[in-house]
Amino acid sequence: CAAPSVGAGSAMSQNTSALNLEGLEYLDRYGVTAYMKDAVTLLLENRPSSPIAFISKYFRTVTQGSSPLLRAYRYIRLANPSQDAFVDNLVSAYVALDSRRGASGVTGAELLRLLRLLCADCLLDVSRPLLLLLDRTESDSVGFDAFSAAVRASIYYETFFVRASTLFATCDSQGTGLVARSLLELAIRQVREMR
Repeated sequence: CAAPSVGAGSAMSQNTSALNLEGLEYLDRYGVTAYMKDAVTLLLENRPSSPIAFISKYFRTVTQGSSPLLRAYRYIRLANPSQDAFVDNLVSAYVALDSRRGASGVTGAELLRLLRLLCADCLLDVSRPLLLLLDRTESDSVGFDAFSAAVRASIYYETFFVRASTLFATCDSQGTGLVARSLLELAIRQVREMR
């Protein structure tokens, strides 16, 4: 039988002490209870169509660690803006980015980074114009209402660009990158009539 390696005794005693804990005490000591509550709360607030996949993704994300920016991004992406949970997720995103813990809100620079992440697939960079529209600079504090408006606008821009790209691709059946103006106008009229 091989001798235990240096430090193995302390690992063995930790493992033994963990075995002696009651169930809830064990979960609390290792922080599992907080994560379980958070996962269930997010699940119930967002009500995704695939709850098991949602929980799985949650725990993969938690175990990988995260920056405040990525946490804020994930909160925003959890729910569609039309869902009630979206506002709660916006609050969570704002709190995650508020590095000064409520001193004066999220900075324009933090909001700008989040908007760039949200609009990464947009054809145009709308993040800086949104910050300018709020009449804020990167060093300014951004309150929750302005933060919410900018995030919502970025999501609407993203949706617009996706729809515009899809419409263009549909009209450009040959893949030439060119569409006759009259054909595009006709397609736009038809889309409007479908609403």
